[in-house]
Amino acid sequence: MKIVKLQIENFRGFENVEVMLDEKFNVIVGRNDVGKSTVLEALEIFFNNNTVKIDTEDLCKFSDKDYIEIGVSFKLQSFELRIDTIPTFLDKEYLLDEYGFLNVVKRWDCSKKSITKASERIFIRANYPKGYDEPLITLKNSDLKSKVADIFGDDLPDNIKQNTNSTMRLALYESYNKLNSIDLKTTLIELNKEDAKKVWINLQKDIPLFFLFQSDRANKHSDKEVQDPLKAITKLAISEVQDDLERVINRIENLVTQVAQDTVNKMQEMDPSLAESLKPNLSQKNWDSLFSFTFIGDDEVPINKRGSGFRRLLLLNYFRAEAERANESRKPIIYAIEEPETALHPNWQLMLIQSLLDLSENNSAQILITTHSPALASTINYEYIRFIKKENRVHDISQGHNTSLDEVCATLGIMPTISSSNDLGRIKVILCLEGINDVKFFYNISNLFDIDLENDCRILVIPLGGNTLLEWVNKSYLDKLTLPQIHIYDNDVAKYQDAIDIVNERTDGSFGCLTRMVEIENYVHPSLIKSIYNIDEDYFVDNNNWKEEWVTHNVPKNLNEFLTDLSQRRGTEILNHGKSKIKSKFADEGAKLMTVELLQDLNVFDEVNDWFSGIKAFL
Repeated sequence: MKIVKLQIENFRGFENVEVMLDEKFNVIVGRNDVGKSTVLEALEIFFNNNTVKIDTEDLCKFSDKDYIEIGVSFKLQSFELRIDTIPTFLDKEYLLDEYGFLNVVKRWDCSKKSITKASERIFIRANYPKGYDEPLITLKNSDLKSKVADIFGDDLPDNIKQNTNSTMRLALYESYNKLNSIDLKTTLIELNKEDAKKVWINLQKDIPLFFLFQSDRANKHSDKEVQDPLKAITKLAISEVQDDLERVINRIENLVTQVAQDTVNKMQEMDPSLAESLKPNLSQKNWDSLFSFTFIGDDEVPINKRGSGFRRLLLLNYFRAEAERANESRKPIIYAIEEPETALHPNWQLMLIQSLLDLSENNSAQILITTHSPALASTINYEYIRFIKKENRVHDISQGHNTSLDEVCATLGIMPTISSSNDLGRIKVILCLEGINDVKFFYNISNLFDIDLENDCRILVIPLGGNTLLEWVNKSYLDKLTLPQIHIYDNDVAKYQDAIDIVNERTDGSFGCLTRMVEIENYVHPSLIKSIYNIDEDYFVDNNNWKEEWVTHNVPKNLNEFLTDLSQRRGTEILNHGKSKIKSKFADEGAKLMTVELLQDLNVFDEVNDWFSGIKAFL
């Protein structure tokens, strides 16, 4: 499950707002006191109501309603759901919204002095058939039997099992759709009775874990800056053995129930009237409440007594560790981090963001952060930006797009990094590449083509192929210069072709192209991997068709898996083989080892030679 939309109604300064979220990474920006933290805290209340707890004071002062509502839309990998071990399907039961998402809504009654657990109501907002007074998922077995009897009489189809509610509901929907044109409307279905209640119980097993890391220092013995990552570690560990724990719980329940029932039976032998009022009732605490741990330094100084920078470093390295151990089989996790730049050195800020970006590439993780840092935000793909602004009490939350980036960059104070000094007068051509690793690759391979790309002052080389805010600002600045541009981007991103087309329409000799290989890493010969990683094992060059397959081979992903497996078999760690580190090592070390003969063996020499011939033509 991934969040695709957040809906907030009557919560603090938000009267009614929708936030569309990216399935991987989200950066929430805006001026102070515009509601950035409120978005993260609304999610914390929806998922946990723990680190931040809802209160009647949270009711929007401008609303005439007496409730707070927070809704989250989830994108599902599967619509199948089991109710009492019987499979059913959320789409066939009309429990999805008009976009095909699972939209869960929580509502809290604020009409009384305080909000209790009883004040919370849970709904599914679904695109549901108009023809039913009550959603079928909320009806008792006897009511469903009555409806089935009204339609089918005694001639029940074989697929209808009267002891299985889901088969009766599906038959009723099918019959209704045959007799009526499908007419759907948005309906709130409360999950508080019959199979609707069971739906929620089962959905909760798949609902992502949510962790909020706040920037404000708590100044308590149990400082949140320390406790939050430690609690996260505990919850994650528990989630990964959840199946084992469920078996333990069931075993304990069975044993306790049996002993309790035996006790009641003996009580009945002595006095049946007293035994009638007795029944077993077993409750349990959350598993994570049973475990607690911390870190203790050699000097025995508690972590909460260390500086805030040290505590944020703990958080940084928690995410670095998570990024390296992430795998696709884990329960979905959502990390929400308020101002990750707080108390961190700028270099460590960038390290934290890279760790989060790496983590977001895993199918089980989704990241949300807020920030005021222009240096940090400038490194982010602008499509991950969610920009909040407020005018006359009305909030607008938009996705980063060309039409809004001027305002986003002005709010954050992001300026172009390209010098506007007299050095520009010496520049003859601008070479625009996708990222910093591509720049390093071109620097290190340029000597094969009789050019010193790194030191030739006539050539400005900049990373400009991605969609970060800084790249967008630089691109806007470059377009104002009367200098020819050469754009060379990897062909793994289809939308880069649009940028290439725009460059090729210029009339000043500018040109652009996509690489024939899928990424720049594929221009490093795989035989060099032995030297790069000091291993004896061959990688990839073990079949006759390897050259054709290498063209589209996902080097960072597959080589990382190969080296991880090799490390496990050896029992010793091969350093620097995460996906981002592989990209860096190929650009730094692999490119330096390349030769004309190796380029020819990859069948790419003519292509690369054309790139550098195009550059030299402007000199």
